[in-house]
Amino acid sequence: MATQPMEFEPGFPQWTEIGQDSGLDPLGMQRPIEVLFQSLLPGISTITLRLRYYSFFAWALEVYAKTKGQTDPRTFNVFHRRAEVLLALASARNGSELGVTGIEWAGRQISGVEDGGDSNQVIHFDVAADPDTPPEHRYLRNKGGAFGAIYSTQMAEMGLIELANEEIGLPFCTSAALPLAHGFEEAIGDRSTDFLQILDTGKASISQLDDLSVCLPSKVVAGSIEQSGLADALLGRLGRPSSGNAARRETIRLLLSQAGKVGKRPRTDDLKWEFFELANQPGEGLSSEICEAWALYQACDLCRLAYECLLAAALVAVRGGPAARLSMQEAVAALTQQAKISGDPSFKDFLASACTDRTIRDVSEAMLAAQRRGEIGEMVKSSVFLIAQLYRRSKEFSPKVIEWLNVDDYFQSLVSEARFYEGLLKIQTSEAVGRIISERVIKRHLWVASRKLRSKAYTFLLEPDEGVLRYRDDFRVSPSSPRLDQAIQFLEDCKLLDEAGITLLGKEELART
Repeated sequence: MATQPMEFEPGFPQWTEIGQDSGLDPLGMQRPIEVLFQSLLPGISTITLRLRYYSFFAWALEVYAKTKGQTDPRTFNVFHRRAEVLLALASARNGSELGVTGIEWAGRQISGVEDGGDSNQVIHFDVAADPDTPPEHRYLRNKGGAFGAIYSTQMAEMGLIELANEEIGLPFCTSAALPLAHGFEEAIGDRSTDFLQILDTGKASISQLDDLSVCLPSKVVAGSIEQSGLADALLGRLGRPSSGNAARRETIRLLLSQAGKVGKRPRTDDLKWEFFELANQPGEGLSSEICEAWALYQACDLCRLAYECLLAAALVAVRGGPAARLSMQEAVAALTQQAKISGDPSFKDFLASACTDRTIRDVSEAMLAAQRRGEIGEMVKSSVFLIAQLYRRSKEFSPKVIEWLNVDDYFQSLVSEARFYEGLLKIQTSEAVGRIISERVIKRHLWVASRKLRSKAYTFLLEPDEGVLRYRDDFRVSPSSPRLDQAIQFLEDCKLLDEAGITLLGKEELART
């Protein structure tokens, strides 16, 4: 077996038995992708699951300010956690609510009481809601609760609340959130008083929880003040205009438009490709820049997937070597051979002509299907073809949209990789592919893993071992989730979408300028 020393940058750690942590993002390519979709859908995250929490928390903040008025953080936290627990209990009693924080804990409490058959049985939730209760007995381990840990930062990003006011010291509603607070209170009517009384006691009976069903996330009433306010918040019409609110509004309008075309609830995977293919031609009244930015997101994610598939193939090659070891040269040669580059033209010619008879979607889906089936040759070949297709596509993005990739130079993205390819145009394709695999995939992974080691996270999938590569672990290659699922659920929550696609209210929103 060849054992020529590998030429790594200084600082790569030797093999060690430090406890291994499962490592996500093995090539460090997620950050540019995240920057893009965070900029396109600010105020929504992958864990903000129901839109009505935005009006519920606005109402709770206003109630606390008016009835408690204490600036003690613990008092504030207890109040909010109790409100969340009570909402979770009412939701669990209903039995059909999804995306409610603490619903699993609440479900266990409801099941225990319902088994007794007495609707007057009482559930005590004060201990579970107390942030100082041991974690194993809390409804949610995070002391900040759903508000502090999940929704507060997103509401602040929308301009609905203020988080860091030095004078008050606690979060509070801005004027933009008042329509949401008033809308929620109007929607639940007299149950507002009941909710607060139960919250203060820290206990609730089954019959009381039944009476609070009007508070559930799915109970937003079409045409109500609350529904209108939530739609205004989602489409960025509350508070001061901002670039974030404008980007979210135009993304939401794109979602509504696509839902109108397909006549059903849109799927995220389809939307990503529809935005990618529409790019500069989204349709009348829709933002071409936002659509192009979504296309750039998809292109960057596809570049990441191509590189991760090459890394996965490298892992297979090294694992198949003697004692699960292989030199860098052998690993690169094995993958380059798998690419089966016909005629070995210049890299410039290959980038210009490779796979022009197939769409990017066809090639990427073939690549991922091959990865799932373990067909390494097809996976490598498709990855290399996809790289060529994405290079050509990179030339179509406008400078204005490229600016959306506001990240440091050491983060790899389609833009950085296209620049790297420019330096390889004069060499043969086999050599260029080998350079990509060694420098942009394998050495890149070792560099990323060594950075993570500084925080004692051992995420090496391959590791240097006496001058060769040693196989350590596999990982899962999968497309990123850009918050579109959450945005679609929000549109359903505020009655702009349903299973049949865009609703009448949604059409009215789409028609607004």
